[in-house]
Amino acid sequence: MKKKSIVKGILLALLALVVILALWILAGFYGNPLSKYLANRAADTYLETHYRDLDLDRSKTYYDFKDGAYMVWLQDKNSIDSKFSLAFDWRGRLKYDSYPNRIFNSYIRFTDQLRQYGRKLEKDHDFPYKINLSPLDQDDLEDQLTLDQEVDFNHFPSRVQAQAYGYSKEPQIQEALKILQDLQKIMDTSPLKVETYSIILVPEKDRRPDGEAESWAHALTIFDIPQDLVRQGDLAGLERILKEEETQTKD
Repeated sequence: MKKKSIVKGILLALLALVVILALWILAGFYGNPLSKYLANRAADTYLETHYRDLDLDRSKTYYDFKDGAYMVWLQDKNSIDSKFSLAFDWRGRLKYDSYPNRIFNSYIRFTDQLRQYGRKLEKDHDFPYKINLSPLDQDDLEDQLTLDQEVDFNHFPSRVQAQAYGYSKEPQIQEALKILQDLQKIMDTSPLKVETYSIILVPEKDRRPDGEAESWAHALTIFDIPQDLVRQGDLAGLERILKEEETQTKD
């Protein structure tokens, strides 16, 4: 009888240990109700103190296991770029408030619309390669933007780099130059100031069935090509840039 009691006690102890371990794991991923309550209450107080004049949409408080914080996401209904978050620790103490950094949302919006504009140019000109457009001066662009600023491609506040991306049976530099010149003709129809070009040509043998590249190991890649080199069709200059990049990669 005593032996059965000991076994039962051990089994109950093991069961309790498993339950505690499971709760600990769940808390690691989803937080705990008490901390969530404290964070939610702290968010109420913080918003009332700092942002009572804003008309905010507010998410439910949730636990972000990557940051180990209880998060609240907010959106000012009167400002497209005023998306920000509050983060609280397990005791309901504020870890950070991203409101002062919301100009980064303006930057993301500008770069996203620039990418979409590249997709539009592909379609309008029936270009068989992907056109990737990006700001040449990324840090300068963010510094120049104002919150909720309208994207105006006629007066885009940054120089631009245009990239052609696609597949070729056997990528050759002569083919790359021809593609770049075709891309330049397309970009000349736009109001954007394109100062540099780049190209990535992936061999057809490295294309996966879903259309994505399986590897770039055998791709022809050339970056930071001055626009005047493309306009002049300077093959020797393009070869020189390619060799310089290959040398830097080896080093």
